[in-house]
Amino acid sequence: MTEEPSTKQPKFFRLPDYKTIYANQGRVRISQNEIQIAFGIQDELPDAPIAVLEQIGVVLPPQYAKILSNILSETIKAYESQFGIIRVPEGSQIKAEDLKRLLAKKIEESV
Repeated sequence: MTEEPSTKQPKFFRLPDYKTIYANQGRVRISQNEIQIAFGIQDELPDAPIAVLEQIGVVLPPQYAKILSNILSETIKAYESQFGIIRVPEGSQIKAEDLKRLLAKKIEESV
């Protein structure tokens, strides 16, 4: 007898120390078994180097990171259809070829 996948919807509960943060900067690190995302606030002061104050990190298995990526993509599409296109400042997105090069370097380092 094969088990059917669960169709139950999860119930969400917040722990007493749950918190919401604001972040306008993120940094991603990868390894074979996990993807780490650090969130922080970028602080730019005149005559000072740009500083990113990291506030929290999230570590995900690659499978859930991909699920989260799909959820975020669909959420962005829904947001843009309701409120209009989100403009991203030029130079703030990594180019696909740069990402491939970075990932290849990471894989070489882990072997």
